[in-house]
Amino acid sequence: TDVLKKAEAGIYKKDKIMDDMDTLIISKYFKKMDPEVYQIIDDVKKRVVFKKFNLKSDIFSITYDIIFCRNVVIYFDDETKNMIYQKFYTAMNENGYFLVGPTEGIMNDERFKYISPGVYVKNVPKGNEP
Repeated sequence: TDVLKKAEAGIYKKDKIMDDMDTLIISKYFKKMDPEVYQIIDDVKKRVVFKKFNLKSDIFSITYDIIFCRNVVIYFDDETKNMIYQKFYTAMNENGYFLVGPTEGIMNDERFKYISPGVYVKNVPKGNEP
């Protein structure tokens, strides 16, 4: 829960964001708290949900545009992985993104279309679009 509180606060040290993001993006979506600390603006924070979740037993109550599940599923057996991937697939909006660790490739799973290492998009079979 402490990690979730930290994530919800959206506070980052300058050196953690400056190397990876364009200054225009930073000025648009972050506010400077002091010379070395930035915070994500409230308009962005209110659109993001951080939640403690048991992947094996909990049920998603809403749908998502993007799901991050990095370096977690690797610890489960194939049957459990399949069940978890189905939960994610069902909980994703059409064209929703699914991000896993770059070494956690999802092999031969027609539910997700590969975009780049660790990045997948929900694959909606032709004729099943809303």
